[in-house]
Amino acid sequence: AASAAGDPIGLELNAAANESVTNLLLLTDDQSNSVWVKSTSTVTANVANAPTEIMGGAPVADLVSDPGDIGTYQQITLASTGLTVCSSRYFKAGTATRIIMRDDNGAGRHIIFNLSTGVVSSTAGTLLAYGVVDAGNGWLRAYMSYTNDITTVRQYGRNDTAATASTFYTCGGQIELGVTTPSAYQPNAGSLGGSNRRTGGANLLLHTETLATQSVTVIAQAYKL
Repeated sequence: AASAAGDPIGLELNAAANESVTNLLLLTDDQSNSVWVKSTSTVTANVANAPTEIMGGAPVADLVSDPGDIGTYQQITLASTGLTVCSSRYFKAGTATRIIMRDDNGAGRHIIFNLSTGVVSSTAGTLLAYGVVDAGNGWLRAYMSYTNDITTVRQYGRNDTAATASTFYTCGGQIELGVTTPSAYQPNAGSLGGSNRRTGGANLLLHTETLATQSVTVIAQAYKL
């Protein structure tokens, strides 16, 4: 199926970019790590099975207890503005019913979606594409793509009711450049620039299955089209 803004569950991912994926987020398998900013939220690592497309469904998913603040986020620094940024992450319901995934830097943009149905109820900012994909066993992969207007970009998710405490499960954060729909998830278990077991790409973010603050500067990047 072709990518279209606002497509609900079932959208196919970007197959062409899977040949060489660079995930700019760090520590993608450990969102309890300090590279992910949590503020007053807390993260319990490795408490649930991930989607089968992540390590075969291994227990690397984290539980976020969100008091209605900012959930969890990671910020990176790109070399320039005007780049196509695709941000994606996996979510599963705990007590939360809706999630807002956003980048509030610069002009700001976000999507809000239902954790049961995957339906996107609202968006903000100028988006190139967005959607929610059914990843099985209650997991959803949400994504949005946009053109960055400042060099620092963020990916973060929280429950959509800012004043209400709730929980949700999350894993598989990814930010990549040059595509409008997400490529296959590339984990990074710890080291900067870790190789992708599936595609041979490099993930510049560390412990992306665990969430705190981290900054990465991307100087140059080549893509196979």
